[in-house]
Amino acid sequence: MKSRTIKAILIPVISAVISGVVLLFIGQYLSSSKSSESVPVKPTRLEETKKEPARHDASASHVPTSSDPEVHKKYLAQGNQYYNLADYDEAIHYYKLAAETKPDFAEAFFSLGNVYHKLKNYDKAVYYYKRAVEVQPEYAEAHSGLGRTYNNLREFDKAIDSFKKAIACNPQYDKAYRSLGNVYYNTGKYQLAVDQFKRAVEINPQSAETYFDLGDAYRQLQDWSAAAEAYQQCLRLDANHAQAQERLREMKELSKQ
Repeated sequence: MKSRTIKAILIPVISAVISGVVLLFIGQYLSSSKSSESVPVKPTRLEETKKEPARHDASASHVPTSSDPEVHKKYLAQGNQYYNLADYDEAIHYYKLAAETKPDFAEAFFSLGNVYHKLKNYDKAVYYYKRAVEVQPEYAEAHSGLGRTYNNLREFDKAIDSFKKAIACNPQYDKAYRSLGNVYYNTGKYQLAVDQFKRAVEINPQSAETYFDLGDAYRQLQDWSAAAEAYQQCLRLDANHAQAQERLREMKELSKQ
């Protein structure tokens, strides 16, 4: 009788406790679900990573816009960056953008000529150097570039004419005198070569290479003392100039015969 009384008391109590526990777990579950729905999912590192820029957007400087009045100069500067990195395709891309943006921008055409000359595409180099001097007839460097290209094409008369035009535009342009001297040397006109090399070193007496060229021209004229003096001056400016050293050794051996 006593046992039945205890059971009658415990059963409702146990049932109430179990119900409370169940309700507690249900409440926690619902609260957790609601909280997880309200908190945004943090993106993964892969999702946060930005895409690589397009090839032509990979410049170190900001890509200019067509509304920028100086855009042609900025395209040229970007082309120069790529040229210095020997990325000639990208250099051509930006130089052409510069020329398209400003059709009378002689420096863009000159730069295109330089790239194509570097790539030994001499026909295109001639085309762009000509475009540069059409836009700016007094552009000495473009005339000289045209001369160098004609020299490589062995069109020596055209090369001579171009270098003379470069000198007419800039009478202090020592590189044009030296280049003209080299054309005369290559065509066997050694005295004319001497005259041009001498003029070049008058303007720029620090050019070891021009003194070497001068020595070679005197050597062809068999003016041995003048040749030796030119080679020695080359070595004063560049003590490690191997060709000048070799020329002097050869001349010394010849003098013993």
